[in-house]
Amino acid sequence: MSAVMKKLPFLRQSLVLAAVVLLDPGSLLLSRDAQAQGQDYSKGFDLLFQLGLPDLSGWEYVHTDAATYNYSELSELQESIKLTGNTWMEPATDGQEIRRYTLDGLTLGATINAEFDSEDAQVEAYRKLLSSGIGASNVGYQLSPRPAEEQADAEALVNAVLSALEDGEKRESLLRDPGALSKLFFLAAHWHRRGMPEPAARLVDALFARLPRKAALIEVAMAEIANQRQATAMARFAGSGDWKQLETELESILKDFPRFWPERPLAERLLSLVQPRAAGEPAPMSSTADFSLSEEQLEWWNEVSTPRPLESLGGYGSRPEQMASIWVRSQLPWPEEDSEEQRWQLQQMEDSLFDPSKDWNWLTVMAAGLGDQTLTGAGGDRLMYQNSSRSWRDLETEPTELEGEELEQHWRNMARPQTRDELARTFLRSAVPRAEDDDYDWWETAEADEVRLL
Repeated sequence: MSAVMKKLPFLRQSLVLAAVVLLDPGSLLLSRDAQAQGQDYSKGFDLLFQLGLPDLSGWEYVHTDAATYNYSELSELQESIKLTGNTWMEPATDGQEIRRYTLDGLTLGATINAEFDSEDAQVEAYRKLLSSGIGASNVGYQLSPRPAEEQADAEALVNAVLSALEDGEKRESLLRDPGALSKLFFLAAHWHRRGMPEPAARLVDALFARLPRKAALIEVAMAEIANQRQATAMARFAGSGDWKQLETELESILKDFPRFWPERPLAERLLSLVQPRAAGEPAPMSSTADFSLSEEQLEWWNEVSTPRPLESLGGYGSRPEQMASIWVRSQLPWPEEDSEEQRWQLQQMEDSLFDPSKDWNWLTVMAAGLGDQTLTGAGGDRLMYQNSSRSWRDLETEPTELEGEELEQHWRNMARPQTRDELARTFLRSAVPRAEDDDYDWWETAEADEVRLL
């Protein structure tokens, strides 16, 4: 064994897992001996934890006021049976201000049990959460956890799912929803690890009996974990701005999920853009005959290409489309009754990265970035909010990777750092008037030379 492999046990484990999954994901779920003795899905459950499902051993099962907005046949079932709990939360300790929790068994959130004496203290708390991989949308305050009955809830939910699977319309809705199937598999995995193997086995038995392909259950679960790990990496980058760390995380995810992950091309493309940033400083901007920039403007582009730590929770000054709108309006005469609002907007953005009060022709400054694929430290607010990139898919066939226009659409909507070209397009789309019947997606799909002609 090479010295490198000896130093990287996790890499060895990843390669073994990858080899098994490449052969047959369904084989991970049960063995012939296990079938003969009654279903035992511990092998498949263990795989989920090795790939990134959080281990909730020792966490409390409680009811909280945390909300989920993923409405589906499964969420309706959960609401209809009046479960006593909805959250797993890590045990409280004396003086602990932040407690992690999860609603779906995969996505980690945190509840903050503290009163901040300043916005700076609150921002610092959010920055630490982001750096640990918890997105801002998954942060709650004073969730007031109340004790709940996990065993009773598990049995009630299994019975409800079994009943729904006997109803033609409900069965079709459940079995066509990758998100619902993966969540049910995650619930079963957690129940098994937390000492409730019976409802776990009943649930998986029922799903296997009705799915067109048994392998589909672990395929959708693996894809969900891969997407969540990628979203977690993005949140961590939003808190740290560490290109090298982001590169390492993306490489690890790609190694662990070599197949059955439709969104894999998104991670591959992002990694190809992250690698030059992890290797060193970004390529400097240069002034051209078409777009002549001052030294200060060139330095601005270099600054915008450098990740900045979270500075406020208000959002002002972080979005180029916001800056474009305010800057354009500042060039026009405002009615007297609206002048106070304009002054307030400009004041809010002073000294921010996108500061429209600078006496520049921002059309020229931003157009200089067209065609430049250098990643910047900007990604709008999306980097903070752990948006996963899940795509809808047919579970009757083996999943295929995104391609063509579907891939491009997911790339445009992905929570990730933006390139200089994308920042330029985002600004110009909000600043340059276009005919009402023009294609809205033109700004994303047009060649850079086409945009420069405007």
